[in-house]
Amino acid sequence: MQTAVKNKNINGLFEVTIKVGKEVITVRGNVVNGTAKIGTVFK
Repeated sequence: MQTAVKNKNINGLFEVTIKVGKEVITVRGNVVNGTAKIGTVFK
């Protein structure tokens, strides 16, 4: 997640969808001072 924050210059709230094995999950959170803080993860 931290790499995506730096590469895409993400600030503030974010929501990303990623594939883990056969499952697709959604991750929501906030970027605070350049650090991703994950708030919610769901399928």
